[in-house]
Amino acid sequence: MEDVDTIVVETAERLFEQLFDPHARIDPRDADRLDRVWQAIAELGLPLALISADAGGFGIGEAAALRIIRLIGRYAAPVPLAETMLANRLLSEAGLPSAEGMATVAATGLMLDGERLTGTARRVPWGTPAAVVAVAQGKIALVPAGKAGTDTGVNLAGEPRDTLHFDLVLPSAAIAPTAATRESVHAQLALIRAQSLAGAIERTVEMTAAFAAERSQFGRALAKFQVIQHNLALMAGHAASATAAADMALGAIDGAIIPIAVAKGRTSEAAGQVAAMAHQIHGAIGFTLEHALHLLTTRLWAWRDEQGSEADWYRLIGEQASAGPLWPFLLGEAA
Repeated sequence: MEDVDTIVVETAERLFEQLFDPHARIDPRDADRLDRVWQAIAELGLPLALISADAGGFGIGEAAALRIIRLIGRYAAPVPLAETMLANRLLSEAGLPSAEGMATVAATGLMLDGERLTGTARRVPWGTPAAVVAVAQGKIALVPAGKAGTDTGVNLAGEPRDTLHFDLVLPSAAIAPTAATRESVHAQLALIRAQSLAGAIERTVEMTAAFAAERSQFGRALAKFQVIQHNLALMAGHAASATAAADMALGAIDGAIIPIAVAKGRTSEAAGQVAAMAHQIHGAIGFTLEHALHLLTTRLWAWRDEQGSEADWYRLIGEQASAGPLWPFLLGEAA
C-alpha cells in the first residue's frame, strides 16, 4: 500500500481499538449507542473509503479500503460499515449522492417499475437502522431508513438481518440507471464478507495461541501439550490460507468472479475449522458472554454461510474450470 493508504488503515485500527471493547457487547438495536459509535466512524470518513477522490471519497486504493473491512471482522465491530462502504460505491458509480448515514444494499426480490419500488428483500444486513440501496431492473435507488415494512431478525452473532417489504413511490432524484446487477452485487457482498471473515479468523487464532501460552493444566502451559500444538498449527495453516485467498481478491471489487469465489470459499471453510478448534482449546470458558472469543466465533459461524457457503462458491469454481481449457484457468487467464 502507498503511504497514505497505510496511514488511513492504521488510523482506522486505532479507532476500532478505542470503540470496540472485546469484553463489552454493543447491542446493535441500541440506537443511541450505535449512533455515537457511528458518528466517530463517520468523522474519520470511513463510509466513503471505496469512493474515488474525484467523486468525493478518500482517494485511497481499493485494497486499503478492503483492509479496513477486514478490521471490522478483527474487532467484531457491530456496525454496518462494510455495507455502507459498498452502498456508497454503488451510488457513486450511478452518479447519485452518498448516503448521509448508515446504509445497506438489497438486490434480490425487488421490482423497480418507473419510480415505484415493490417486493420483499430477505435477511438484509442492518435493514432497520440503515438506508437501503436497492438494485433492480438496471436501476438503483436510495430508500431512506424506516420507509419499508420490517420483520426484524438477527444472525447467530446478534447482528440485524431484517426482512424488508417495499411498496412505495420514490423521488425521481433518488433513482438512476446502473450497471450493477443482482449477480454483481451478490459477488461484491461476498467479497466484503470474505474480508471480514479473514480478519475474524486472524484474531481468533492470535487469541487462542495467547490463551494456550498463558493457561496451565497439570502443571504445564496448554501450549506445551502436543495435541494443543498440533491444533494451533492447523489453525495457523487455515488462517494463512484464508488470508492469502482474501489478499488475492483485494483487487476484485469490480467483479472478477474467480478471485471472489476463492476468497469466500476458503474463508468460509477456514471459519468453521478455526472456530471449532478455538473452542476445543479454550474449553467451556470460550462460550461464556464474559469471554471475548464468542464475539468472534459467532460471527465466523454466521458469516461463513452468508452470501454463499464454501460449497456454493467451490461449485462455481468447478463449473468455471470445467467449462474450458484447464491450464489457462489455473494460470488465472479465465478469471
